[in-house]
Amino acid sequence: MKITRIAAATLVAGGLVLGPSVAAFGATSTSYEAPGVSATVSVIAPTVGQTFVFVINANVANVTLTISSPTAPSSAITIAGTKSLTKATANGQATFDVTLSAGGTYTLVATDPATGAVLASQAITVSAAGGGSSASGSGALAGTGSNETPIIAGAAALVVLGAGGVLLARRRHAHQG
Repeated sequence: MKITRIAAATLVAGGLVLGPSVAAFGATSTSYEAPGVSATVSVIAPTVGQTFVFVINANVANVTLTISSPTAPSSAITIAGTKSLTKATANGQATFDVTLSAGGTYTLVATDPATGAVLASQAITVSAAGGGSSASGSGALAGTGSNETPIIAGAAALVVLGAGGVLLARRRHAHQG
């Protein structure tokens, strides 16, 4: 009976330790879309110099796309020769061809120039070389930079504690009977 409790507690503790790392594996990008707005990026992990398309569907007359990066120089951003570009929508859709010439993390923000409201935002990571990942899911996965050593050490410690608890419970039960 106590062994069942110990096993259940060990499983719950293991889930608490490993749960955040499992959730992190499902994340691919950071994005926001206002209600009634849809935005897509043709390539979510482009390589340097690879042109990708940002398409936004919104019920506004114009859309301004602004790209910024805390990790790459401003000169690396090109949207038809600028860092920010406003386009009129056609049937509620605006399409932007974007080329980034330096690796780094970039934030694409689409706004309504009439109100200043953010319609959508998308964070992308541009790699210096090798397979960009298309929106359809083909290509290599982006590196997350995670360090699994503390998670493995924590899980191993919980297994050792659980095994010790089981042995202690068996020993007490043997001495009582």
